[in-house]
Amino acid sequence: MTLISALLGAVVIVQLLAFRALITYLRFGAIGAATKSRRSSKKNDNSALAVIVFLAVVAGLGALFSFIGRLSLLAVSRTREYFADARAVELTRNPSGLASALRKIVTSSAKLQTANVATAHLFISDPLKRKINNKTSFFASLWSTHPPIAMRISILENRTLTEIEAELSDYI
Repeated sequence: MTLISALLGAVVIVQLLAFRALITYLRFGAIGAATKSRRSSKKNDNSALAVIVFLAVVAGLGALFSFIGRLSLLAVSRTREYFADARAVELTRNPSGLASALRKIVTSSAKLQTANVATAHLFISDPLKRKINNKTSFFASLWSTHPPIAMRISILENRTLTEIEAELSDYI
């Protein structure tokens, strides 16, 4: 968890540095290039190309780091759910009670009206009832905010995932 936090911090710092470099270049570099082009009668001035390349690199880095940051946020959210389950079992010493509560959550069909995409990661399970949070494939797990409830129940009860999925097949 500490490593993920450090990596996310590094991603944010790189994004801020790239943004500040862009602002600084636009503020001082573009002014300098405009002044230079007025003074110089040279026709092969490459300052406009340099600005375009620089902006493209900064935009590309910003998009890449934003993508990496989003995937990291989702991974941390899923990991926190597993840690919360482990801590709840440690405190209550009742894994079957937590598994029963998770079953009740998955069998309720109501979507929460107060939840939205920005707050979905704060809930015990996905309040928006999105199908991607019930799938166990690699790509589905990359984009889900919560681990599949069937997987959480199978860990709590020391049963296989296929048994739990068969049991909850009407709901997930």
